[in-house]
Amino acid sequence: MLPIKDCPFCGNPPNYWEDTRFSDRYVVECDNCGIEMRSEYGFDRAIEKWNERKVGKAQEPVAHIFLHPLGKLFYHVVDDSCAGHTGVIPVYAFPTDEEV
Repeated sequence: MLPIKDCPFCGNPPNYWEDTRFSDRYVVECDNCGIEMRSEYGFDRAIEKWNERKVGKAQEPVAHIFLHPLGKLFYHVVDDSCAGHTGVIPVYAFPTDEEV
């Protein structure tokens, strides 16, 4: 099995598991922020896609998401005044290939 990089959004180590309810059942998921990558072609393919990273110019966050104290994401975007507080995760947008 391929090595798995840390989450590109929060930096925590992800888990991988099999979800037998769906055809894209091979899952790599960050338990901290909830982001996941799925594949129907096996764990190696899901890990390969998870490990892909876009390289672009340094940017400011486009949003901040509040993380619930129990560890589950609220799908709630908060304003910049919350940046830096515990449980607030910055979200970045990568430039398109034309912008790099």
